[in-house]
Amino acid sequence: MRLDSYFTIIMRICLICLM
Repeated sequence: MRLDSYFTIIMRICLICLM
C-alpha cells in the first residue's frame, strides 16, 4: 500500500466533511 493512496482518501473524507 502506498501512502499517497491513504493521503488521497483522507483528503476526500475531509472534503466530504466540509461539504
